[in-house]
Amino acid sequence: MKRIRLSIDGMTCGHCSKSVHDALMSMDGVRSCDVRLEANCADLAVVSAVEISAIAEKVADAGYRLIGFSPLRSHPASDGEAS
Repeated sequence: MKRIRLSIDGMTCGHCSKSVHDALMSMDGVRSCDVRLEANCADLAVVSAVEISAIAEKVADAGYRLIGFSPLRSHPASDGEAS
């Protein structure tokens, strides 16, 4: 599982962020999606096989534009916890 942050252009309201959320969650391999309208971004947890090009296409199909992405660091497990 990997976590990535997407920078998305064109979201202006709650309906926009819901459209992006629903589009991304419809993808095979997307496990979670947190869209933040005020930051124009979405944080995703995806299986490794999900390609950025497919994510960009899904965002575009919803009417928005992926303008960047970056990996998010996972929090290391505390001593004694399973990862």
